[in-house]
Amino acid sequence: MGRFARILTVTAAALVGLGATPATASPGFDFVCPASTDIKQISFSEDWQTAFVDLASGPVEIAATGRPLQVGEFEFEGSGLSFRGFLPEGTLFRESGQGTQCHQSKESQQALALYGNDAPGIWPAHRAAGKGSANIRAKPDATSKRVASLPMQSDVTILRNSGAFSDGFFWFEIEYAPGKTGFMWGALLCTDDEAQDLQATLRRC
Repeated sequence: MGRFARILTVTAAALVGLGATPATASPGFDFVCPASTDIKQISFSEDWQTAFVDLASGPVEIAATGRPLQVGEFEFEGSGLSFRGFLPEGTLFRESGQGTQCHQSKESQQALALYGNDAPGIWPAHRAAGKGSANIRAKPDATSKRVASLPMQSDVTILRNSGAFSDGFFWFEIEYAPGKTGFMWGALLCTDDEAQDLQATLRRC
């Protein structure tokens, strides 16, 4: 079992201990869909067998397809809806084929990433190998001064999670050349490091 799989298992076990049931949405897997006014929230049951889609017209439950999936991958279908993706992102599809992009909420990602941390709420420091592309900023903000620009799949070192969050991803401080650091939006980064908080907030390379 991989490190991220163990994280998910331990988190689910903790929720069971707190009285959650398989029919109850887990606070660790809450998704929001910023571009939609119809979808209020999407949540998973702790056993990943049910997705609860909170629509403006009323709540809908859809079941897992049962297809073999990779760790962190999900796929639900029912009631004219399907929701599938890979943490921390997913797409909700209607019968018409229209898709709406969704991502885990900041609170959901943070709760999952920092579960069991000795210093809850504090992101640990890293020297984790990763790959990045596009702009590096002086501060964790898209409007901040650009300090460098990287080609696709450039090798970087991920130093820490800044805690700043935008459009589904946190901003990370990285070292992109010896002694040169800056901030990159998490959607432009990936890593294979097994640190719990990175596994829960960044894509796999």
